[in-house]
Amino acid sequence: SGDFYRYDPNADTAGSWTALASIPASQEGKLPAKGANGCYGDGYIWSVTGNNTYAFQRYSIANNSWDNTLPQVPAGASGKAIKGGSDMVYVVEEGVGYVYLLKGQKQDFFRYNTVSGAWESLPAAPAGAKPKWDKGSWLVYDGANTIYAHKAKYSEMWAFDLTTKQWGATALPGIPTTSAKTGKNKKSKDGAGAGYYNGFIYALKGGNTVELWKCEVAG
Repeated sequence: SGDFYRYDPNADTAGSWTALASIPASQEGKLPAKGANGCYGDGYIWSVTGNNTYAFQRYSIANNSWDNTLPQVPAGASGKAIKGGSDMVYVVEEGVGYVYLLKGQKQDFFRYNTVSGAWESLPAAPAGAKPKWDKGSWLVYDGANTIYAHKAKYSEMWAFDLTTKQWGATALPGIPTTSAKTGKNKKSKDGAGAGYYNGFIYALKGGNTVELWKCEVAG
């Protein structure tokens, strides 16, 4: 659906939700579905529609309005539209805001220059055990110089250096498959997501689990 809401965490009541302007349909007439995602940056919510489209738009918080005339996400090396496994983070570099996009499915990785209004290709997300970045893959930004990307199903986490614009040579430990609560093995899958705060990544495992994990990136 195109439903879009705002939540007030300070009020934290049933009335904390406010309906906002609906997310517009893509040029193909599709509403957000599998692969839809977004991130905040400079007064806007930057968003991809997913649903096997290349649609990219932004929401103005000040005006409560959507702009769906932005350049579409490139087809990239894979030639595939966005279906699942996508995620986005907003990074400011030398005064310019960039929307970094893990396109999902294959290894396509881009950034959108919010000043020039153009997409830029970046080194492909690492292949690792398998080149597919499946549903449940995610990105987090440490607020300094690194974007961390976690690959669903394979318990791999990769670091992207914002200075060199290169991925690390080897994978970092991903979310463990073994549950400390049940002793059973469960892969991180669809429904996984994460945020970065004060030196730690906090991540939901997804994959029909209730597991929440913390990663100290320095170690």
